[in-house]
Amino acid sequence: MQSTIALFKRMYDNLPPLFPDTDKRDMKIALEHLLTDAPLSVEDVEDVMIDFGYRVWPWNRAFGDVLLVNEQQMNDHFFLPKLSEEVRTKYQEFLSCGGSMEEVKTGRAALYFTSDEQSELNGVLNEAVRDLRDYTVRQVMSTDKKQYLHRVEEYKTTLRDIVNKLEDMKNLATKEDDHPGLADEIRARVRSFEYGLCWLGPEPKYDDVSESLDFFVGRKIDLNRLKGIHTTVAFSWEE
Repeated sequence: MQSTIALFKRMYDNLPPLFPDTDKRDMKIALEHLLTDAPLSVEDVEDVMIDFGYRVWPWNRAFGDVLLVNEQQMNDHFFLPKLSEEVRTKYQEFLSCGGSMEEVKTGRAALYFTSDEQSELNGVLNEAVRDLRDYTVRQVMSTDKKQYLHRVEEYKTTLRDIVNKLEDMKNLATKEDDHPGLADEIRARVRSFEYGLCWLGPEPKYDDVSESLDFFVGRKIDLNRLKGIHTTVAFSWEE
């Protein structure tokens, strides 16, 4: 449970720029309660984190898009200038041999560099990541603010579609009296998607959510057929 609270605090400490103040205040209050209230269940803590995950997700996705574009400038503008001349030369040789910054990030480049060189690379990389984020924050709060907020709205629309399909799956599980195992499977899948919206699991893709709903509707029909239940699955798609 403490690890989940720590993740929640990390989410709060790294909120994307222009995230609404009211939501930020609510999140701070919730975090304080989690840190000071009587012991809660893991599920209770996860429910709080999922609730705020819904609020933060569109902003994180929009900011992440801008950050990803700016990462293409990482080498030349934020990383190389900070390296010593000797390590810079060796790093460029490493790149010319097919190496990548990703290998430096993950430690796979350790065989190419000495321990001291690797230490310098890691230290400079951490600084470069911070500088890149600071640069991107300034960018989306000034010159790219309009485009950034437009992207947030686009992700909010995507999120509404995801939430609608998750609610459809929850309703399908609630109404599932004949196959309790299927109901449990549906709820577990919904929870895994919710985890992905708040850093507790892999981030959900819209197509995966949509296909899961179709899959479970089909599973119910198949299970009914196997049990000899000749009924039609009545299901209403939410607009």
